[in-house]
Amino acid sequence: MNEFVYTTIGRIVVDLAFVVLVILAIFFTITFLISLIIALSFKRGKVYFPRLMLFGISVLEGVVRPTLRLFSIDSSSVDRIGIELRNRVSLPRLQAVPKNKRAVFFPQCLRSKECPARLTPEGVECIGCGRCEIGKAKKVSEKEGYKVFIAPGSSVIKRMIKKYDIKGVIGVACNREVREGLELCGSYGIPTLGIPLTRDGCVETLLDWREFYEVIEELG
Repeated sequence: MNEFVYTTIGRIVVDLAFVVLVILAIFFTITFLISLIIALSFKRGKVYFPRLMLFGISVLEGVVRPTLRLFSIDSSSVDRIGIELRNRVSLPRLQAVPKNKRAVFFPQCLRSKECPARLTPEGVECIGCGRCEIGKAKKVSEKEGYKVFIAPGSSVIKRMIKKYDIKGVIGVACNREVREGLELCGSYGIPTLGIPLTRDGCVETLLDWREFYEVIEELG
């Protein structure tokens, strides 16, 4: 009797181990294939299977990132790819949002060191002094119907989305904060386009303003 029990338990353990190995093999195969697709897209400058790539970066990130190092792709590049993919997915949804329900969020680090604007409950209140490009961008965006905010943190973004019932967002920030903002707005079901800074930091960061205006124009 004991021999039968031990044999049965042994078979169950072996079967379970086999199933686990098969699942792991499938998991790592899928991860490698997704990483390969991302690497090819990055090298060729063309996005293949964007939703599959986005799934890989979002859900399998912990495994995909180190795998991509085999293809000489660093973490910052993965962040940029993730932002581009989310932008591609969000673009048609954001275009469907009425302009008066869209908002642009700039980071306060993008303004001049000599900025005279004051901080309000709705973020930094730009007065269009001309010391940085934000004033012009604000006028262009507001002319299109957007609400524009200079946010010192995510708490302002959350409040303004709720207060003005924002349904679509263009967010400017460093790679990490753009990614966090895309995830935050995604949790609210809000389509969002992220535009990373070309130089980040705490003060007088840089943005490719031509890219920003092109995004405004593309959204229509």
